[in-house]
Amino acid sequence: MANFPNRRPLGGIVALVWLAVIVSVYYISHKPLSPQTAGSIAATVGQFLTAAAITSIAGGIGARWLKIDSLHPLAILSIQTAWGLGVSSLLILAIGLVFGFGPWQLGGLLFLLAITHWRNVWIWVTSWQALTILWQGRGLLARALGLGSALILLASLGMALAPPVKFDALVYHLALPRYYLNTGGLVPWEGAWFWGMPQTGEMLYAWAMALAGDRAAACLGWLMGFLALVGLWGFSFQYFGRRSAWVAIAALLSGITLSTGLASAYVDWLAILYGATGLILIHAWLEDERSGNLAAAGVLAGMAIGVKYTAGIFLVPAVGVICWRHLRTNNGSRSLARSLLSFLIPAALLTAPWLLKNVLFTGNPLYPFLFASEGVSRFRLDFYQLSTWGDWRDVVFLPIRATMAGIEGTPGYSATVGPLLLALAPLAFLKWRKFDLRQREILTCCAVLGLGGLAIWAIASRFSELLVQSRLYFVIFPAFALLSAGGYLALEKLKWPGVRLTRVGGALIVLVYALSVFPVMAKAVEMGVLPVILAITPQEVYQDDNLGWYAPAMRSLGELEPSSKVMMLWEPRGYTCLPVCIPDEVLDRWISTRYTFGDPEVISQHWQKIGITHVLYNRFGAAFVRGQDQRYKPDDWNTLEALLSRLELVKDFGGAYLLYRLAP
Repeated sequence: MANFPNRRPLGGIVALVWLAVIVSVYYISHKPLSPQTAGSIAATVGQFLTAAAITSIAGGIGARWLKIDSLHPLAILSIQTAWGLGVSSLLILAIGLVFGFGPWQLGGLLFLLAITHWRNVWIWVTSWQALTILWQGRGLLARALGLGSALILLASLGMALAPPVKFDALVYHLALPRYYLNTGGLVPWEGAWFWGMPQTGEMLYAWAMALAGDRAAACLGWLMGFLALVGLWGFSFQYFGRRSAWVAIAALLSGITLSTGLASAYVDWLAILYGATGLILIHAWLEDERSGNLAAAGVLAGMAIGVKYTAGIFLVPAVGVICWRHLRTNNGSRSLARSLLSFLIPAALLTAPWLLKNVLFTGNPLYPFLFASEGVSRFRLDFYQLSTWGDWRDVVFLPIRATMAGIEGTPGYSATVGPLLLALAPLAFLKWRKFDLRQREILTCCAVLGLGGLAIWAIASRFSELLVQSRLYFVIFPAFALLSAGGYLALEKLKWPGVRLTRVGGALIVLVYALSVFPVMAKAVEMGVLPVILAITPQEVYQDDNLGWYAPAMRSLGELEPSSKVMMLWEPRGYTCLPVCIPDEVLDRWISTRYTFGDPEVISQHWQKIGITHVLYNRFGAAFVRGQDQRYKPDDWNTLEALLSRLELVKDFGGAYLLYRLAP
């Protein structure tokens, strides 16, 4: 065959140009997406990528400082990111205290961390190839639970990408970051109850909000939950196998509070992330006795307290695990003391910044608790101390009561945690001798952490109705998830003539999970998540459908003069109306004002003196409190009616909210 010189492939170029021109011209007049939809999709992608960038930076920070090689790659990724998120939140806290922050400062922080950690970020990102192992292997149970988990994650991500509507997010998880961004830094929110709480999650949300808005913050919260699940799966897979790993995930996500909580812009999943990673590192120390692993676990335990005070229940049973190990190995008191210090000192150091922040501004390390401080009177402290909920059964049978009586949004446990944790976790001890030594050690560690946490939960619940809520103790739930993985593995070891218990148990688990997946999917459809993401449904309509009269009331406050200041009564959700409004955070605004000033005329004068121009009265909220809270006296309500009768009614929002003008 003759050799021809290389020629430019003219025919191919012409064909490609022709194809591109025809397709381009066609879609100029046949647009597949409206400009609004295309813009909304682009914004949604940008918000998710912003959250992913923050997560990647955090992972790079952890990859630089934590070198772990004995654990599954997915567990390592989870630990490194948890570490980096905690470090990043403390950096933001420091910047806010010293320099203040806004989009420029927090954008600069992202850029600086990316430049200084880019190699580690790249290592962390490439390590995600280990995720492919989730879909490898065979087995109907694993595939069914994997599919259910994917559907929950997809539905919850959609809800995270929609405008925020969850109650506590609008009260403080997103309201605090917005307040900081409005004021330009970590400025005290005078009289705000939740301002004094640890705010690891809120600092991270402020970072995301400064760069891409509140939906980016919600996506960041979703990624925190995803990382917790991934880490638990990897650790469970390493020691209990594929099917048990999926059972551990299903045991957590079968609770509607936990599955929908992935989208809520709360901090519950961040606490779970620290509970899971702290547990994994404690077990790593049990295996190799490297003090570095124990110190790293202490750091993560301190970071957990930085999420919420009640996550500190992880410390006490963790100390119990350390003592159990030393008693079993008979290493001596000096070795025990060194181990305890290796764990507790890092935990204390990582907790200290949040206490020092409170001391700096209020003089009270545990503001607003302990003693009266600026904006929090003794009356408010005493009023906040609610009576206990339940009776002796809620102490003795706490796990059963929390599972069976706990329903999302109702008094008491106020969370639906699903049946699988309770159903499977105790089974882990049925065939104890059939487990190998490493598996028994993990299950013992989880049992000490879980049961110790339950004991503290039971004791704390006797001090206040608020302290019985399940979500306050989610930090110990990873221990129960791993016990559930062990419980399923125990089923495989049980023998019953003519019956394969794993098939029966597996079918029941799949049924429970299907009944848990459906409500999450239905919730996303009911809320109208996809239409609002695609800009088919206007954001205002979405908010009206999901928030009721609250949404138009907040829009009305946004139309007031910038100098206006609105006192809200029995409405704690201030996110949408900041900085115009003063929310009623813990629903004590009226009773504390009435206690302090008494007469309606004096109250009106005081409000005018501090710059209040309007009053937003949540009529339905007040009616609910009036029917439930016996601490209010008839004179309290008579004084309220007398005060409102003096004010000019500006607007009535369906009888639910009444906006009054406070005449000068």
